[in-house]
Amino acid sequence: MCTEIHCAKSNHQEKQHKSRQILIAGHTWLGRGPRFTQWQRCCGAVIVTRPAFVVIAEPDPACAARCEEAVRSLRLAVRSVVTGDKALAAVLGTPSPALLLANALLPRVDGASVVRHMRAAQINVPAILLGDNPGLLARLRDLRLPYTEILSTDVDREELRAAISRMAAPAIEGGLSTRDNSEPPFRESSRPEEGGSRLSVVLFEVDQLIRINDQYGHAVGDRMLAEVERAIAGLRRASDIAIRWEGDEFLVLMPDVDEKEACGFAERVQSALALVQLPNGLGVSVTVGTAEMTGGESIQDVIGRADQLLYRAKAAGRNPKR
Repeated sequence: MCTEIHCAKSNHQEKQHKSRQILIAGHTWLGRGPRFTQWQRCCGAVIVTRPAFVVIAEPDPACAARCEEAVRSLRLAVRSVVTGDKALAAVLGTPSPALLLANALLPRVDGASVVRHMRAAQINVPAILLGDNPGLLARLRDLRLPYTEILSTDVDREELRAAISRMAAPAIEGGLSTRDNSEPPFRESSRPEEGGSRLSVVLFEVDQLIRINDQYGHAVGDRMLAEVERAIAGLRRASDIAIRWEGDEFLVLMPDVDEKEACGFAERVQSALALVQLPNGLGVSVTVGTAEMTGGESIQDVIGRADQLLYRAKAAGRNPKR
């Protein structure tokens, strides 16, 4: 989902400080508790969030209403369509939804074909397909579509709600977000002031992901990405902001942390990944770039420095950090 950070100052303060607007991927809980005060202190900003959304593709109004009620009960937003082509357009657009909830017998493009198109485009948005008879449900399960759960249209509310919660867990529970590529990563009209709170950036790149995808298939590559996400999510602090930055990159913003501490976090992630064993004898490793914001730099500047250091580390041999 997308989080906008807007300047929140009184009229008197606005005369003394330039306004600031930063666009960054995040979660609905970014603006609560200590994280709010850290970002306010670090960026002079208040965080306003947009909720994650679920694409519901259901031509039957009664079933669509039942699905919408279940989704909204989990504090997720809804984007409703009634045809398969519209569902595919919604899923392939930006930002990506947290989940596709679709009838298998959609007009124009059926639900299973929508999921196939998504996977062919390397869009791993989870999906729930609904079918109205046992034969259809059996055929759908035989397809073994990745990241897809099959349910009857007659499923009761609690089971449907549990399935949505399970499949959209990252959006609900605060897993890593995906960068919203519909906007520039950051828009700023002013830079952090001298003497402000520290901020460090850690940028991870999964090693050899393209080769793994080509040689062993995207299911193995997706498992690598999931292991990196799990390690980062498990080791970061509550105040850190971690997002999926590019196809094989993860970004962590660490308020009130210097570069040495950020390097320590990166080392812990690398050590955790060194214990992971995948099929075919494969392991998981990441190359890392770290940088601490200096006076006069914007967040975009410091991320750019971390990116340059990451590529230097790659040139020196994968899995090191800089």
